[in-house]
Amino acid sequence: MVLAESKTISFDDFITWLPERSEYRYELRDGEILELPKQPTISVYCLVDGEYDLHQFRSSELIKSLTFPDLELSIDRMG
Repeated sequence: MVLAESKTISFDDFITWLPERSEYRYELRDGEILELPKQPTISVYCLVDGEYDLHQFRSSELIKSLTFPDLELSIDRMG
């Protein structure tokens, strides 16, 4: 759900707007405030061909690591 459609929001405006306590999570992406489901997520950035690639892992999905290929870790196992 996009909450701010009419104008681009700056990071400072986003931080000022961001509710201290909310049942939802919010993300600022390309100047727009997005409402996200409240689901634990781990975000991992990998450098691929000189650019960063984002991988997100949720729930019981195993976190994949090129550095630690034998890693068997998920959000559920950390909880």
